[in-house]
Amino acid sequence: MLPAATSLINPLVMGTNNEPGKPVYLKDGKPNLASDEIKVLVNLVKYLYDKELVAALDGSSNDQKFIKLYRQGKLFADIDGPWIEGRVIQEYDPEGVKRNLWRITGVPNRTNVNAGGTVFSIPIQGKNKESAWKFIQFLMKDENVLDIAKIAGTLPARTEIYDNKFFDQPSKILGGQHSMRYYTEIVKNLKPYAASPVDNIANSILNDAVKKIVAQDADIDSTLEEANQLLERRMRTL
Repeated sequence: MLPAATSLINPLVMGTNNEPGKPVYLKDGKPNLASDEIKVLVNLVKYLYDKELVAALDGSSNDQKFIKLYRQGKLFADIDGPWIEGRVIQEYDPEGVKRNLWRITGVPNRTNVNAGGTVFSIPIQGKNKESAWKFIQFLMKDENVLDIAKIAGTLPARTEIYDNKFFDQPSKILGGQHSMRYYTEIVKNLKPYAASPVDNIANSILNDAVKKIVAQDADIDSTLEEANQLLERRMRTL
């Protein structure tokens, strides 16, 4: 099984419903929750749910119920980012790593998805901005970025260090796969989208619509059109 049905939607939408440099949930400034791409994804998620190939309707792969299913061997895959190695050995399934059970691969149809990430920021209200900036600069030094990657099992966003030999080493966590080099090759094909103030609102509205479609057999076309109208109303208050 896969984890929650709704946990599949957001990263896939991020990877398929946008044009490079443009917002994900808007097209020409208008809501785009009823696009053909989203309809295809919702149909796919409903199919998986109806076939009982997802463990739940809603939830995050961070939930303990999903972590338990990983350790029991009842979940076969998850859409995750290139920090998965650290999560697998530290949280998901350390015993499974010892048994050489874990591997990574791309999403079908060569779809690149967004699964989040980590950024450093300095709050406007911060009282020690200079010290905070020095700390960020320290963390971003090549050797420290590489140390973080080695310890945490994550892929750095700093592409200029990808020629380091570290990225050519086989992964002990993933049975000798050259996973880090694989991740860097994916990065080369990514087409960044533009962030928008409506992103979080649109994602929440879309998730609610998907739940109705998947669990209540609501009509896909009309439900997504209603989601579009709701997002349009919400945008007027921003």
